[in-house]
Amino acid sequence: MATDYSPIQLFESKALGVDLLDSPSSFYMHNRRYSASVIFSLVYGRRIPTWECSEIEQIFAVLGRFVQCRKPGQWLVDVFPELAESSLFNAFSSWKKVGREFHDADERTWMGFWKEMVAEMERGEEKHCFGRILYEGYEKQGLGESQAAWIW
Repeated sequence: MATDYSPIQLFESKALGVDLLDSPSSFYMHNRRYSASVIFSLVYGRRIPTWECSEIEQIFAVLGRFVQCRKPGQWLVDVFPELAESSLFNAFSSWKKVGREFHDADERTWMGFWKEMVAEMERGEEKHCFGRILYEGYEKQGLGESQAAWIW
């Protein structure tokens, strides 16, 4: 697959070179855009032309929720897992509610990217990406659409 995806990396490398020549002081941001665009192109067949785009905002929102959940001591149930079975504890704790809200928000993000990719393929736009390969075979692997959307 590395050979199949090398045109994406080559194109993005050239775009990075142009970006660096145009504004070398933004070296860090150009490299961030390059990395994000390579990954997004490989997964969804769509590039990230600028750092300031909705896809990046959505991905960073997912990352922000993940970081918030992973703070040490954020949830008492992480320290004492047996509390998860306690109805009294759950009645006064927000960890499940917050978890559902975060999951629902992340689901909207991943399913949104997935559905956009599927719609583009259904319109006949050729997609040479991991998402297309997954789309063509996820049911044979015993996955649901939501599970497929969450894989990357």
